[in-house]
Amino acid sequence: MKVLYLLGRAHCGSTVMASVLDNVDTVFAAGELYILGFPDEKSKRSPCSCGELKQDCSFWCAVQQRFESKSLGLEWDAFRRIVYRCDKISQIPRAAFNRKNSPLFQKYLQGKTLLYQCIADESGCEVIVDTGRNPVIAQFLMRNIQDFSILYMIRNGEDYLYSKLRRIKMGNGMWFHQIQFKPQKFFAPFIFIASCSWFYGNLLSDLISLTHPKRMMRLRYEDFCASPKLTLKKLGRFIDVDTESVIHKIETQTPMPIKHIYNGNMMSRAGTFIFNPSIGVNMSISLLYRVIFRLINWPLMIAYGYWGQRNTNSDS
Repeated sequence: MKVLYLLGRAHCGSTVMASVLDNVDTVFAAGELYILGFPDEKSKRSPCSCGELKQDCSFWCAVQQRFESKSLGLEWDAFRRIVYRCDKISQIPRAAFNRKNSPLFQKYLQGKTLLYQCIADESGCEVIVDTGRNPVIAQFLMRNIQDFSILYMIRNGEDYLYSKLRRIKMGNGMWFHQIQFKPQKFFAPFIFIASCSWFYGNLLSDLISLTHPKRMMRLRYEDFCASPKLTLKKLGRFIDVDTESVIHKIETQTPMPIKHIYNGNMMSRAGTFIFNPSIGVNMSISLLYRVIFRLINWPLMIAYGYWGQRNTNSDS
């Protein structure tokens, strides 16, 4: 069993990438497994891409049964509470520096490793894709799980802000470290928070890439959209899987099924999708929000090659 951890800020294209990889025969895209640790109302009622809620999905119920039958001294609900605690921002120093010395993170590692194995056994796949997106947790797992690799995805921050703002205006609010905000009119403070999140999240991810360069692949979402065939061949070599079948589906615009991605976005809940490289690229935001974002993030925008790009789509 191998694990591919998708790292990056929210709306970085990770769900698209996970859904594409889910169509490789030996790969299973599990989705946002950290949601398992959220309180019951959020965790159990989070949707699976099959159309069922997690608590009603036959696949995830089977995974839970496997976990409970194999776990030694760690019950499912206890593991969920541990996931919730470990994913908090207050646990960053312990995850970053204590390695396996903390009893909390020892149990987290035990449960997460078992969860990956149960998903692999139930799906029959060799590679499990975890859309965790937490850089410190990713580093902790990579230090302690042998066959663990990271795909670090970056997306133009202004497109990221557009997606954030769109969700806020739709009434879905904005999640920030397990806290949901639902502003009604004045969005600038939340744009500031999202801009800071893009900066420190990507900066932490870049620091991790310096410590484990051979087990981490960095990818701009825009480059994937521009050259999906080349990107998937490179990714296939990185995780040692054959991606030719999914490349053919993309080139022929064949609808691709989405099996059991846990708590993905609206795209993953559609059942099938056709890869469209123009969606979510080069979106437009207001001048005020662009100024806020660029004042905070100009060093990373220059480093990633985004500073000179101009958004040409109309604002909406």
